[in-house]
Amino acid sequence: MSVRTVPLRRVENHRAPPGPVFVDGPTARGGTWVRQLAHCNVRSGRIDLDEADLDIALDSRLNQRLGHIFGLKPGVTELALATADREQLGAALLRSLEAQPLLSPADIHRIVPRRTWPRRRAEARLSRDEFDGLYRLVRTQTLAERVFGDAERARAWLDSPKERLGGLAPMACAADTLGFEAVQSWLHEIDQGWFA
Repeated sequence: MSVRTVPLRRVENHRAPPGPVFVDGPTARGGTWVRQLAHCNVRSGRIDLDEADLDIALDSRLNQRLGHIFGLKPGVTELALATADREQLGAALLRSLEAQPLLSPADIHRIVPRRTWPRRRAEARLSRDEFDGLYRLVRTQTLAERVFGDAERARAWLDSPKERLGGLAPMACAADTLGFEAVQSWLHEIDQGWFA
């Protein structure tokens, strides 16, 4: 059985060939292009994409970007991130924050106090809690960029208060573990086509 690549417009017009296919096209609302293995339903001619497949593609792209930020090899997994040396990851995160504007100063100071930040940069070390907090914010920012397709749209969504979050902005909510989980879930829902 062969696997074919089908352009998204053929899928939208329901003219995909039967059998397994790769679907090239944007995610539901994010505008980023992914290649998904799907199965074409022979009776309806429609492409069936499992929501789990969409999550896998999004998580894979997210892990690639996070691996780049932390200086890890391409194809990094969540397990590789979880088992990596925290001090090395913290130093790599500090270098990335210096080299590119991953987070705004206000976001950084949600986690690391303004007076402590220069010392942390000079020492190239973060405490475990500081690393975890900055990691949550970088992961949230990166995921939002993957879902919305560009940094500006992601930033606008992350910084505007949301009724669903009790009037908090998603980035403020993601500063702690429970809020982080809620924002991550919401971003996955948006990527799968739910309303923002």
